[in-house]
Order: sequence, then C-alpha cells, then structure tokens
Amino acid sequence: FPYTTLFRSNRPLPAWMTSPTQPASPTPDETPEAVPVAAPHAAGAIALVARFEIVCQSAWPVGDRLMAVWGTNGRLALYTLHDAALAWSDADEFPLRLARAGAGGALALGGWDGSVRCFAADGQTGSAHLGATVGDIRAFDSQWLAGAWNGRLVSTGVSRSSHLMEIDTGAYRIATLGHAAFAVLSMQSSISVFRGETRIAQTTPVPGAIDLAFAEGVLYLLSERGISIVDADHSAVSRPDRPPASGDLRLLPNPSSQSCLLVDANGQSWIIDKAGTYPRGPKLPPASHFLQAADGLRTCFATSVAGIDCWRDGIRVHTWHEAVAAAPSADGRRVAVVFAGAVEIHEVNL
Repeated sequence: FPYTTLFRSNRPLPAWMTSPTQPASPTPDETPEAVPVAAPHAAGAIALVARFEIVCQSAWPVGDRLMAVWGTNGRLALYTLHDAALAWSDADEFPLRLARAGAGGALALGGWDGSVRCFAADGQTGSAHLGATVGDIRAFDSQWLAGAWNGRLVSTGVSRSSHLMEIDTGAYRIATLGHAAFAVLSMQSSISVFRGETRIAQTTPVPGAIDLAFAEGVLYLLSERGISIVDADHSAVSRPDRPPASGDLRLLPNPSSQSCLLVDANGQSWIIDKAGTYPRGPKLPPASHFLQAADGLRTCFATSVAGIDCWRDGIRVHTWHEAVAAAPSADGRRVAVVFAGAVEIHEVNL
C-alpha cells in the first residue's frame, strides 16, 4: 500500500494524485487457469493450505474457501482453494490502487478509476463506481465506506450500495470507530465527523494534515505540527501536541481494540493515549519494507532481500524466499503469498 503522502492546502497536488489511471501492463486476454501443484503440509506454526501455478500481480485470501487474484491481464477473479476452480471473474480490467481486509474474511478493493469491488467469505460480490480515484476504503457496520478524490462518499457491500454525501475537495483518509462513528480527512485538510451516516461536525482546513485515526474513542489528527484531538462537539481541533519522534510519521490504527500506534520510518512505534505520554510500542518493520499488519497489529508482513518476511510481536519468524507479494486476512490467520508463476495460501498460527 502507498504510505502517507504529505500535502498542504496551499500547494498544488502532485501529478500522481490528479491522474485518474495508471499505465496498463501488457497482458494476456483471458483469465488464467489456476493449477494445483502441491498438497497441503505443515511447517511449524505456518501450514501450507494450497499452492497453485498461476501468474498474477496480487492475491488475497477470501474466507476459508476462496482466494481473489489480480491477474496480469488486469482482471479480478475468485478461485476455490480445494480444486482451483474459477468461481467468478470480472469482465473488465480493474486498475487496482488499494486493498482492505475485513472481518470474517471479507475483502474490498479500490481502483484508480473509481471502481470498488467487495467480496464476502461465501463468494458473494458487490461493486460500486465513484467516478474518480478511490482515496480510501474502511470497514464500517458490516459494510464498506469508500471515498473518492471527487468527494463522493458511499457505503457499499455485497447486498447494497448507497451514496452518503459529497466531501468538499475530495476524500483522502477515512477513520472508523466500531459501528458508532467515522471521520473523513479531505484532500484540502478539513475533517468531517459522522455519527452513523449523519455528519455532525466539519472543521476548517488544518495546514499540513497527514492522517487521522480513532484511539480509545478519541479522534486524533497527525499533522506536520504534531498530534491534535478533534473535538466533534465544537468542530474544532486542539493545539498540536509534540510527538515523541520526528521525521516521516504515520498512524497505524487497530480497530479490534480501538487503539492506535504512531510509527516512524524505522518501524519504532508509540501508543497513542489520552494522557499524551506516548508509551513505547512494538518494533515493526521499517516503513520502506512494510506491507500490512493483521491480528491486532501483532503480525506484520514486509519485503526483504530474501523475499517476504512474517513478523510476530516485533520478531521475524518466517521468510518466504523469492516471494514478491503477500496479503493477510484481517485476523492474520490466512495469508496469500505470490511468487513468480505461483500463489500459496498459508494458515498462520503464531
């Protein structure tokens, strides 16, 4: 996933943020066939569930029975794990920008062209089109919230899709608080706070805004000046608190525990707390190698010279040599690992 891109309200957006699409890769025309080539076997706490000979760019576990694949032809497809049968395929190319894993093995993907695809663990699919590049997607109240750079905000899933409202100047980041509330950081740094699907507050632009997240029921904003609290009752932002580190910082929320980490470029983290003491948190892989976190941020996946590493509680516990990509389920129990010409689905019990 792309990391936080710094922007200010008084500067023009960089070119990549205004381009609606990415250049397409030369690809074959048809959805590839997935061929099983190895029986499941166990290796310590990580067990191989299935391995398929298939050429693709990315893959994700979907529930316990399926995997989603983004092929070299730019199309999405679902395959069953027990026999590699094609369960579903997209008719059109999907210009992938970001992916989010949800509870129960769900998955949502957002595209550069505004397309959204949702997958449930049982194989049901849903879609929406926002008309511009998808800025962010987050799970919320059994649905997915998706916001686009044109300001369109929708609630979507496998059963329904509804337009919520237009966010002035476009949606950049979305933060959620369980099933109760969510907030949107616009591309011009204003913050809208929602209770349910009703906007209850909107702040003025905050110069140098970078990211936002909920922790312990409080909405925090990370900016170039520090860490602030967003007061939804008064549509105000507090004076920034000096963070415990400088440089390239990001927020890493943990929705399962309603907590959040502040992480620097080297992977050192601090816990965001109401007292503002910022106790030291776990050591994570460096930002330049970090891919995704799962299982309450305890399990992380990162690139390395050897391939893809799996980290648990700050310790590297496994390496998939020569792997080029990996994506876990939200609970970290399943991970799809992509190699040149193959995909493996592993069960992770650490």
